[in-house]
Parts: sequence; C-alpha cells; structure tokens
Amino acid sequence: MLKWLRSKRKRAPRSASPEEVLPGYAVDPQLLQQALTHKSADAGYDNERLEFLGDAVLEIIVTEYLFRHFPNFSEGQLTRARVDAVSEPSLAEVARSMGLGNLMYMSRGEEASGGRDRPSLLSDAFEAVVAAVYLSLGLEEARRFVLEQMGTLGEVRERDFKSRLQEYTQERFRATPTYRISGESGPPHNRAFHAEAVLQGKVLGTGKGHSKKFAEQQAAERALEGLISCPIPSSPAAPTNPAPPSASSEGPDSTASSTTSAKPG
Repeated sequence: MLKWLRSKRKRAPRSASPEEVLPGYAVDPQLLQQALTHKSADAGYDNERLEFLGDAVLEIIVTEYLFRHFPNFSEGQLTRARVDAVSEPSLAEVARSMGLGNLMYMSRGEEASGGRDRPSLLSDAFEAVVAAVYLSLGLEEARRFVLEQMGTLGEVRERDFKSRLQEYTQERFRATPTYRISGESGPPHNRAFHAEAVLQGKVLGTGKGHSKKFAEQQAAERALEGLISCPIPSSPAAPTNPAPPSASSEGPDSTASSTTSAKPG
C-alpha cells in the first residue's frame, strides 16, 4: 500500500524556462507549464485542452504546407501525406528530438511505467506545445515553430526524395544509396543530426534535421539535385562472360606479355 501511495506522488522535471525549451519563442510560461503537465500529475490542470487546440492548429499548418509545396499531389496523396505527417509516431519523434519527455510533469507511477518515452504522451505534449505557441504568439509564429521542428515536414519529403534518389541511382548506376549519421550538434533539448547520402563510397549529399530521418531526407534531396544538375556518367553493365581479346586486336608485344604472364613462376 505504501509503495502504491509513493507511486502516485507527483514527479516534477528540472525547471526549464521557455527560452530553454523553445529558443526564440517568447511563450507564456504558464501555458508552457500546462502544456508539459500530464494528467497523472494531479496538479489541478493538465495539457489535454491544449492538446485539443494544438491538434487543430497543427492540421491547418500541415494541410496548407502540403497544398502549397506539393502542387502535383492528388487529393488522396495530400490526405495520406497529412496523415503520415501528424501521426502519433511522427509527432512523438519530433517531441523526442526536443527533449520534451524529460521536461514533463507527471506522477512517479507514470514515469516508472515508461511515460517519458511513451509515443502517445509525447505526441500529445507536442500538440499542447504547439497550442501554447499559438495562444502566446499567433498563427504565424506557430507555423514557423511547427515547420522548424518538423523539418519542413520531412516525413513527406523523405518518402518523396529518398525513393526518387533510389530510382535514379538504380537506373543510372545499378546501385542503391545508403545513409549514415555523420554527427550531432546543439543542446540536448534541441538536438540536430547531420546525415550523408552515400553511393558506392562517395558522399553525394548532406543534410541536417531535428531527427535522423529528417536529416537523411534532406541529404537525399541535395544528392538528387546534384546528380541532376551535374550528372555523373552512367555505369555500363559489365558483361557476364567477357570475350577474350582477339589476336588481331593486339600487337605482338602484348601477346608475348600475355603468354609470359601465364607461365608458372
């Protein structure tokens, strides 16, 4: 019984100012605190109402971005892209890159059960933070915040550019690109990853983003741009059974050399 009571106690994260959590955004501290408060904290308030508002704000921002930046997408493609971009896994990944889990206010029991890294809790927290930015600073600043943190909707661009790069390299070079993370930068709550798109040992493009996936998609985009603007000669297909050189195509010296090299040492 005592163990259960202890598990219900509130668990506060380290104190974090709006400037530390959201550099460059003068968000109302009380709104930010509410956005980072899980209902298990039993604090008299939580982030559920902000999550409700943030979900709507996020949807209009994402919808407008897709409409403007993907003019060739059909309605169905736009819908699928929006669903992918605002899905729980996508938003949870963004929240992790911001370090929101470590800043949440929750019960010890919630924390002990893995709440700080639970996708549903993280995605809800990100939506609540979006609402806090919107209420404090308006739609334009909320748009700037969302596009910065989501890597200009990297999930959509990732699927587009990485698949296009793979199709391009397989057709021209008969090879598939790979991706590697070359480094990280920034403070823990605003970490940035650096990625490289590599083909046959050569770096074709580099990218940077708040998640590894976003960094990789930017690297793929830059690699594709480079290949299209400065194309590399295609790799010819190697013959399966190359024919031996004919005697008429070689001079006497080369024939002798070939014969000599065939002798055992």
